[in-house]
Order: sequence, then C-alpha cells, then structure tokens
Amino acid sequence: MAKVKKNPDTMCWEWTGAHRGNSCAQYAAFWFFGRAVPSHKFAIEHIAKVDLAGMFACNTCGNTTCVNPDHWEACPHETSLANHAKGEDHGSAKLTDDNVRAILKSGRPAKEEAALHGVTRQTIWNIRARRNWAHVTLDGG
Repeated sequence: MAKVKKNPDTMCWEWTGAHRGNSCAQYAAFWFFGRAVPSHKFAIEHIAKVDLAGMFACNTCGNTTCVNPDHWEACPHETSLANHAKGEDHGSAKLTDDNVRAILKSGRPAKEEAALHGVTRQTIWNIRARRNWAHVTLDGG
C-alpha cells in the first residue's frame, strides 16, 4: 500500500499514484498484468472480496481518489449514473443554476451569452437544447 495515504479525518485511503479520467473525475489506477486497472475496483474485488459481476462500483464518500473498499459498494448502472454530480455541484462547473435559468430566458445570441458567462457557444446551445443542465427548471423548483 505504498501509494495509499490514509486520511484519519475522512477514513479515506487516498491513492497517491497514477490517475485516469477527465479533469473532473479522476479515478485512481495502476498497471496490473499489462492493463490499467481502477484501484477502487481492485480494492473492492480483491480486498473486500465483493463480486462486481454485472454491477458498477459506486462511491459513498465523494472522493474519487479513495480506494478504501468500505467507501465503495456494488450498484446497478442506473444508480451509478444518478450518483454523479450534476450542475453547480459538479467540481468543474462554470455556471450556477441561476446562470442557466438566465440563459434559458435570454433572447441574446449564443455568442453574446457565452461571452457574458465565460463559456463556449456550444455550451449555450447545449443548455438551450436541454442536452446539458436539463435538471434546471425555469421556475427554480
């Protein structure tokens, strides 16, 4: 466990080795028999002895670098997707729910709206097409 730092406050076993994934969802990983293996999945299957056959590893502590098998559980794909942060709760969000409401109500061209909020025109188009931020309602409810 040379690449694990145990956090006494959170009880997380924080992986200090390599990570894979995009900038907002970095998962711990290491090479095992010639392939990258998610460290949390390895911990669940080989330390906690949980069979993940047909299931996904769902994080219960909110720390994607945590490999403590007690902080992960087997869950169906739908639960895994529902647990992902959305909107302003997402670590790399540039907008708030209120910003999105303003974008949805605005009649400004996407280029102007994007400049106003510091995002791309594609982001504005995706919001207006309800491909992104679809959980935000106009009435705030």
